[in-house]
Amino acid sequence: MKDTRYLRIKNSIENLYIKYVYGYMSDEEMYKCIDNLYVALNKKDKYVVMSVIKSHLRNEEK
Repeated sequence: MKDTRYLRIKNSIENLYIKYVYGYMSDEEMYKCIDNLYVALNKKDKYVVMSVIKSHLRNEEK
């Protein structure tokens, strides 16, 4: 089972993606949010973020 930290990061990324796709955020706002999220994470969590993004990309290809 995934820990709560993983799930919070995953939910944050999904919420950002949804807001961006539906036009609630501009490109500039999206990049700023991603930068802030990335800076706030430690090295271990950065790997979690990358795995979440990769899983989203795999799911979109199907």
